[in-house]
Amino acid sequence: MKKFGKISAVIVLTSLLCGCSAGLPFTKKVPDFSKDLDLTAEINCGEFETAADVVRNEEGWAFSFSKPDTLSGIVLKLGENEVKGELGSLNFTVDDNDAYALYPEIIARSVQTLSGIPSEKMSSADGVLTVETEFEGQKVTIAADEETGRLISLKCPYYRLSVNFT
Repeated sequence: MKKFGKISAVIVLTSLLCGCSAGLPFTKKVPDFSKDLDLTAEINCGEFETAADVVRNEEGWAFSFSKPDTLSGIVLKLGENEVKGELGSLNFTVDDNDAYALYPEIIARSVQTLSGIPSEKMSSADGVLTVETEFEGQKVTIAADEETGRLISLKCPYYRLSVNFT
């Protein structure tokens, strides 16, 4: 009987230690990820770095680029099947799958999935809520503030995309 007790204690202790390193399952009320957003994103795609003000509202998503100087002033608006660009009075449209739209689309579609993910698929540690989702079959990890749902970061290793939100 003593042997069984020691083995049980080791199994329980090991399970607890393993669980701590992965983050605890999220058991609180899930933040409202469907509300409007207005934040700044520092976007890194491999060697390329840019910054944009990101807005999501009833009209859709808009990315207003401020860095680098070559993109400064360009606004990309994501629609159902197209991406519209604006630079002052100049307007243009690119296909939904064009390289210009890829990174904003990864960000927008990944964030859109958050409101449909159940709390048991989320983990929490030190006030940070971590959620794994996908974009076209590729893993995307999003971190948000546990209480407010404010986005902190987004990473998609397959596309070498890393975003920090402020």
